[in-house]
Amino acid sequence: MYKTTLLSVNKRFRNLFTAFLVFFLSALVFGSSSTIEDTYNFGLFYLHTEADSQSSDDAIVYGPITAEEAGYVYEEETIVSSGTIETFPIGTLVVAMDNILQEDEGDFNEYSYGLIVRLLYEDIPVKWAISSNKLKDGIDFTANSRRLKPTIGNGTNLDYKSGPFIIRPGHETEAIQIIDTYNNTIANGKEVKVYELQSVTDIEIKTTLYHKPKVAVLKNGNKQDIHTDILSGAGLDFGTHYVTNLEASDLNAVSCVTLATEPHADGVQTDDVVGVRTFLQNGGNFFGQCAAIRRYEGVGTNTRLITNSGLDGEDGGSGTISFENPSDFIIQIEGGVSDEGGSIQSFEIENGNTQAGSDTKKYAHFSNNYNKLYGGKIANVATSQGGYVFYLGGHKYVGSSVEKTNGRRLLLNAMLIPPLRPASCGLVIPEPEIALIKVADVTLDPSDGCYEVALGGTIAYNFTVTNTGNVTLTDIDVTDSGVVMSGGTISLAPGASDSTNFTATYTITQADLDAGTFSNQALATGTPPIGVDVTDLSD
Repeated sequence: MYKTTLLSVNKRFRNLFTAFLVFFLSALVFGSSSTIEDTYNFGLFYLHTEADSQSSDDAIVYGPITAEEAGYVYEEETIVSSGTIETFPIGTLVVAMDNILQEDEGDFNEYSYGLIVRLLYEDIPVKWAISSNKLKDGIDFTANSRRLKPTIGNGTNLDYKSGPFIIRPGHETEAIQIIDTYNNTIANGKEVKVYELQSVTDIEIKTTLYHKPKVAVLKNGNKQDIHTDILSGAGLDFGTHYVTNLEASDLNAVSCVTLATEPHADGVQTDDVVGVRTFLQNGGNFFGQCAAIRRYEGVGTNTRLITNSGLDGEDGGSGTISFENPSDFIIQIEGGVSDEGGSIQSFEIENGNTQAGSDTKKYAHFSNNYNKLYGGKIANVATSQGGYVFYLGGHKYVGSSVEKTNGRRLLLNAMLIPPLRPASCGLVIPEPEIALIKVADVTLDPSDGCYEVALGGTIAYNFTVTNTGNVTLTDIDVTDSGVVMSGGTISLAPGASDSTNFTATYTITQADLDAGTFSNQALATGTPPIGVDVTDLSD
């Protein structure tokens, strides 16, 4: 609430502008607060604005305030270079994704991916823990924890690698039911291992998954089994989690799949590449393998996803395979990738041959610059999420060695990279949220940090509304009693913000001066595609 207190000049005070700056900078790092204070000069009076819901009888705090006084809890989250440090309580569930904690007869248990997908389909958000500072095969976090499923183990410090998943706290009861049900469908000895934190632990989170993965294995090359075998082998269900009835040209901006894949395709035409590009530029993701790489980069189509002029070379890879960008989603594997043969075993894309505006990287490559795995975000993506293309050389990855399993895991990792699909598809866990910040538009006197105004003077307010959820909000409005509002309703996509549409003015009255205070707080309201309206009171 903006509470305005009018203080006579003969009252002793300290300049609270310093306190505001100290706290404002703290808020940028530590998050929002329950108390923000400042003081402005109103001629013979001082305007004291306080962004909280305290009563007018509460004492005014003079001088700098600490983060604790502002209501900040240090362990909630701290922003780091790539992800967010979050603190997880005892009892938090972790799905390990490395070759030791999720071991399956000396290999990795791919059924773990099927569990993650099932959790998401039951509207349970899952956090992807990836350290931004690790090396290839490095540790994402270490925690005092124990195996909880399928059998209970002893508590000890365990090293988690290869991008483990953390079930969002508060969902333990329903998650355990899903875990048990899923593990009961898996052969004895191949059940997914789930761990439980035994102490409070700080973990870096790269993203939280809210989407429900649905893969379209495209039929242009009539080799769909290459990818459907991987998906079914990871515990995904045909029809629910993946489909095989689409050609690339069927894709468009609103296609209700999250990832399109092309395992091997010599029959790709120009309209197929255009369909995939449209899908990508509107928030979908794509995984192309073997012969599909050359077709989607212009051979026979003269239309490309990543390059300007097609591949710079094919099948010239020699030497050992090296890995880069170990903190990216796609490369969350432990160990190497086998050098499988095929129509395109390796390929070259020179740095100067990528389209302007794209952001692509080498992930697995040979010493002579040829790639095994390459990809990233294409140009002109209209959404904040999605738009990723990944190319993998090699026709088929079958067998039980770690290197062959990792080839399959690359596809499964691509499936979990967050896309942005229309709400009407029903492929998102709806988390509508809105945030409102109200700011008095005044210029302070640098000598005393005050703002002078007379009886009948006005205060102008600006409002910043942000869609902090993951679905589009429509009919967004801001109301504020006691002021003159302007600005009509708007819509905001996830992550979008508006700071110009809503404004307000308030005129100082004699009653304000006589009373010594006035209070007002703004309310933002937005309508999600499904469910009740969301609201937020101004800070």
